[in-house]
Amino acid sequence: AGYEQYSGDTTRDCIAGTGLFDGTPAACRGVLCDELTAPTNGIIDETTNGGRFPSTTTFSCDAGYELVGEDTITCQTDGSWSHPEPSCRGMLCDPLIAPANGIIDETTNTGYFPSTTTFSCAAGYELVGENTTICQTNGTWSHSEPTCRGVMCDALTAPTGGIINETTNGGRYPSSTTFSCGSNLELVGEDTITCQTNASWSHREPKCIGVPCDDLGIEHGTVSPSTSGFRYLDVATFSCSTGYELTPSTTTSASCRADGTWSVTIPTCVGRLCEAVD
Repeated sequence: AGYEQYSGDTTRDCIAGTGLFDGTPAACRGVLCDELTAPTNGIIDETTNGGRFPSTTTFSCDAGYELVGEDTITCQTDGSWSHPEPSCRGMLCDPLIAPANGIIDETTNTGYFPSTTTFSCAAGYELVGENTTICQTNGTWSHSEPTCRGVMCDALTAPTGGIINETTNGGRYPSSTTFSCGSNLELVGEDTITCQTNASWSHREPKCIGVPCDDLGIEHGTVSPSTSGFRYLDVATFSCSTGYELTPSTTTSASCRADGTWSVTIPTCVGRLCEAVD
């Protein structure tokens, strides 16, 4: 079984008195199995006996691919191969995990060599590492998964007379920063600002300004630099119109104090006393 006659006579008779057979001796060879095709991304390493029974054929795959099926098949007595031709598929790389605050945009070829995977980050975050990694011939990724970190907002400055109480997350989105002022100063602006997705702060740094003192006004005189808007440490100066003089005459200025009061009693302007006439 497994062989076919390819030459000679099928039947031969014995020639009387000679001890010999007439005709030509028959010759047999293995049956021929169908021609095989190398798998995509692989090769036929060897086929013995020209593909005839009991021929064997071995297959292998290119670098980065693994054999699916039998690597060796045999030509059988009925002229068929013992197994179908194998195929070659890419090596499977380990599953990847999307970074926190990011996503896997795409993985080609379902993670098999030569698959590529791309990553991106959510608004307000920037990628640290490679945005694309490739499944290699040894079944490992060319780079580890990247991470996503918040974008960095500009460094802030504490207001004069105040402090930065706290900045969370190192100033990176979604960081928040809080401010406060020293005693007898009040905050003008927001006491808490946040780092936004575009790496800008939600508000400008606030300012610390003194508590206000009462508005000033002198009849028959003037107050410099203005009559209102005075705050802690501001100084108002006084002068009188022509024909009037300050009382008391030594009080020409006043300072706005931390508690919102003036440092002196505000003077008045009174008419000058004319000299007596004999």
